[in-house]
Amino acid sequence: QLSIITKGAGAPSTFRMGASPSRETPPRGLDGISGVLPSPSPASLNAPPEAHLTAAEREALQILQARFGERASAYMLLQFLRSSDLVKHGRGDPRRAREWADAAAQLIEDVLKWRAELDIDQLLDAKLDRHELFLSMWPDVVSGTDGFGRPVHWQRLGLIDPDKIMGSFSERDIIRHHAQSTEMCRAECMRTATSQGCVFVGQIEVLDLTGFGMHHFSPRFFRLINAVISVDLTKYDGMMQGMAVLNVPWLFARMWGMLSPLLDEETKAKIFLCDARASKAKLRELGINPADAPAGFVIGSS
Repeated sequence: QLSIITKGAGAPSTFRMGASPSRETPPRGLDGISGVLPSPSPASLNAPPEAHLTAAEREALQILQARFGERASAYMLLQFLRSSDLVKHGRGDPRRAREWADAAAQLIEDVLKWRAELDIDQLLDAKLDRHELFLSMWPDVVSGTDGFGRPVHWQRLGLIDPDKIMGSFSERDIIRHHAQSTEMCRAECMRTATSQGCVFVGQIEVLDLTGFGMHHFSPRFFRLINAVISVDLTKYDGMMQGMAVLNVPWLFARMWGMLSPLLDEETKAKIFLCDARASKAKLRELGINPADAPAGFVIGSS
């Protein structure tokens, strides 16, 4: 279920509706070195829920570690083990750990192929052509953390001029520019997980829709957004642990009716749509300091 947060004179009501981080070397084993699951550390006591592994996850993770070795980090392996696509393959059932791991392996092979085709592994160090121009058209920044120390990935989608950005960049280039910011956030997630003595920490997404209007409804732009969402859902599956969509106009409900079928119920449950009056309160509820918002983002006054 998707939560739409609004705020009137009283408390918020909920309605139901259909600085770059440093690069981290991906951990080679389950503790980053040896393949042995890390022992709990004092920092891990305050780790987010996704940092804690079940016995079934440990078993399936070890199967995948033996299969992929140096080809994929423990972070990636666990990320795709938790994919909602694997429920039908026994996700979470220790009696079906082999089947579950084999299904996850196929997802991982597909992602590794995609990463090789688009040279994603080099993005953290790459200087993409006209990247500053891209960021001026599609502000996309990693800044601050939530209460669990998860990095926060901010995007100002309402500022996008569909004609300008699609006239300046190909779909492939837009995906690579967007993926670069996501890779920066992923590297920060991995660094945070290492510091907390665990395998996995996710991210929080904040989308600012200030400026969203009818010009965002062209079929061509919808196909572009669909392609970007598809990358986020299939190539970075499991990273997003919460999303606050700020300053939501009524027009967005119409687009959401077209986009929401792309999302599974687990993902929808993590998304909160907030009007302008409730945006700041929702960030605080998620443990995000509104002062961490990048320049130009509209947070609201409540």
